[in-house]
Amino acid sequence: MADIERFELQVAFMPLLSGEVQVKRIVLVGADVVLEKGADGAVNWSFGDSAPDSGA
Repeated sequence: MADIERFELQVAFMPLLSGEVQVKRIVLVGADVVLEKGADGAVNWSFGDSAPDSGA
């Protein structure tokens, strides 16, 4: 969960023409971000198909 007052994202233009996204700069102003990890190791900041963190 996140509460953000202002978010800015700058990407390179030319790579977009070939379908590639290159992030040049990210700015968060007034950000309040909550990162959580459950008892099963599942996290709220993972957006892929990765397995839960083993804690090792």
